[in-house]
Amino acid sequence: MKKNFLAGIAFACASLCFSQIKATDRPSGFASVGAKSQFGGNPEKSVVVTNVNDLRKYAGEGGYVIYVSGMIDITDGMLPDTAFSETEKLNEFISKNTGGAVKSWSEWKTKFALCMKKNTDYTGGGRHAGIDSSMDKYFGTLLNKWKGVVLLNVASDTTIIGLDGSSGLKGGSLQLSGVENVAIRNLILQDAFDPFPHHEDGDGWNAEYDCLCVVSSKNIWIDHVTFQDTISVGKNAFAHVKLGDKSDEKYQTTDGFLDIKGSSAAITISYCHFLNHDKTCLWGASDKERLSETRTITAHHNYFHNCVQRLPMVRLADLHLYNNYYDVDKKSSFQSSYAIGARFSANINSEGNYFGSGIKYSVQGASKNYGSFYSSGDVDKSSGGKRTDQFTSAKKPLFEVPYEYSVEEAKNLNKVLPAQVGSGVLEVER
Repeated sequence: MKKNFLAGIAFACASLCFSQIKATDRPSGFASVGAKSQFGGNPEKSVVVTNVNDLRKYAGEGGYVIYVSGMIDITDGMLPDTAFSETEKLNEFISKNTGGAVKSWSEWKTKFALCMKKNTDYTGGGRHAGIDSSMDKYFGTLLNKWKGVVLLNVASDTTIIGLDGSSGLKGGSLQLSGVENVAIRNLILQDAFDPFPHHEDGDGWNAEYDCLCVVSSKNIWIDHVTFQDTISVGKNAFAHVKLGDKSDEKYQTTDGFLDIKGSSAAITISYCHFLNHDKTCLWGASDKERLSETRTITAHHNYFHNCVQRLPMVRLADLHLYNNYYDVDKKSSFQSSYAIGARFSANINSEGNYFGSGIKYSVQGASKNYGSFYSSGDVDKSSGGKRTDQFTSAKKPLFEVPYEYSVEEAKNLNKVLPAQVGSGVLEVER
């Protein structure tokens, strides 16, 4: 149910849809389908949080509108400033959980890397030949203890709103797992940090955590969120380690920004700013997922800025993309690989999106298990265009959109949209 407007008129409408952020706002897109009359938490149960303990308490209980004031460090002081530094609290954490055998993060990286070779597949658990048994045990302990630090679970019927443009969460991973009716708005989400990545053959060190992860959840609204890294910004901003076979490898401590997995449905991502990242959004964990319902996602008016790939990569989903802007600055240390990944059983309706000249391929897919892509009104200035041999190009929409929406003409998105996205562009009314 589309309403098309000419350029300029619709931009005015889009920018004025919300002049403020309120707890009583309702989402657009798929998140609105089948939603409760009160989206998110109960405004009569509102709290302001300034520390991680209070945030855990109220987010875990559900039913609240939670206002975040200031930047909350989910790791409570263990998060380093750069990939080359460490903190006293992180070193104490490592020493405590290895019985004093390893006393710092730098020592851990050096010792653990020497247990690996370039072709080592290692996830822990004592099943890997050639791995020192004590280091394997320490890895398992550190991994499990760190999960307890960085994972922050959000219950159903919850709203989390940053009070201003300097409010948000860093160092951790918001988890929306098996929940419904949740709004995450006006937040900065920074540096989902994994100091203990595992090693994979052919892919090196792989970190575990995303800034926000949605698993088998429905009626989820992610709006005016700024996703960014500050610890490792750029391909040369990661520390390197020497493996046991003398190989030199980047020690990767971040994974994605926003992942959507399992039987998740009725999700909207709107007016978000995704900034300076590699593997940005994975919506569909693998071709082998078995879903109880169709994964339905709307992404509109988002700005993917200096992001390498997965904007998103999508599988097993009906995805409605409209009025998003994708580009990479010429001087950015992040260089584009591709924007949209149309993978296995992806049905993508793309309308009025703008792919800038900094993007290498606007759309690509896979060598097998194609997805499908329908395009209408897109501006595509990417250097490589669409890799049409890797997905099926559709001549008509791939699914019926069950909500009303307005598509602006794409030609002005690059000029207008950046000022409308992310945290802090709208005032919060409490």
